Amino acid sequence: MKISDRELYKLCQECGGNARKWMREFAYYLPEVARRDLHRMKGFQSIYEFAAKVAGMNFEVCGRVLRLGEKFEEMPMLWEEIRVHGWSKMRVIACAVTPETEKIWIENLNRCTKSGLEKLVKKFKSVPGEEKQCRDVSLSKGSIQVGMSLGDNAPCADRADFDDRTMLKFRVDEETEFQFKKLKHELEKKAGRAMTMGEVLKKLLEGVESHEPKKRKTKKIVKVTRQMRVSEKREVEEKQNDRCCVADCNELATEFHHSKRYALTKSHDGVVKLCRTHHQLAHAGFLNEAGDWEMDWQPQERSQVIEEIDEKVRIYWSPNANAFS
Repeated sequence: MKISDRELYKLCQECGGNARKWMREFAYYLPEVARRDLHRMKGFQSIYEFAAKVAGMNFEVCGRVLRLGEKFEEMPMLWEEIRVHGWSKMRVIACAVTPETEKIWIENLNRCTKSGLEKLVKKFKSVPGEEKQCRDVSLSKGSIQVGMSLGDNAPCADRADFDDRTMLKFRVDEETEFQFKKLKHELEKKAGRAMTMGEVLKKLLEGVESHEPKKRKTKKIVKVTRQMRVSEKREVEEKQNDRCCVADCNELATEFHHSKRYALTKSHDGVVKLCRTHHQLAHAGFLNEAGDWEMDWQPQERSQVIEEIDEKVRIYWSPNANAFS
């Protein structure tokens, strides 16, 4: 095969994108096939056999798609969105959407990533009178259960380098959870690669301590550019102590966000640091950026100028742009 690495990667991306597209199309039609008993007319023993042999869809995914089809049977406009977003994002909102809120959640689907939708569903469930039972998304508060998957049932990433491992599960409070995430982030940055929970725990037990970065002398820059100065970044980080500034968020802040939009002000006034998900939600219009940083489960009204700026950001972050899904 005489093609470059870049060309090979591009071909794989193209094939994978087409495969996902047609799998979403198949998922859209599957509940209707089941309702008509079409699979039995064509000689298949069950709808699961039909999905496996025709499209290579496994038993678990087929069951989830069928349950989603039942849930959205009275919401055909929303069910159409599975052809664009897939069953994974639809599954997140299944416990929150109603025929009355169908149009709102369609807009939310188009604005948000999967992790953003999970936070919106959590916010929706906290609204008085809007409580719904949701088994697919964990929304419990209080103590956090941290699972260290180190045994045979561990994900592939955890199984890569170990043969004999065990499963560790224990509960910690939110502050301990945050400190553990912070340590993991620092170790990954130092190692230059992603690390499993087991590797982080091993480093912690070996007595590795995270050190505060040394303060460096920086030259004064008169001209304001899109890139923030190191001193400005440190000022924001020290103020927030590396924690996302959104109320009740216990995630590590990794993204700098211009609440007043640099494209409008050409300054770094009002810059805060957010976790990756809340940074996406800020540009989707779900955060009150006036100072309290509260989140709502539906988009807030904003000026047309800011909406146009954020629309460009969302397009840049869209899966088609190879950002995050």
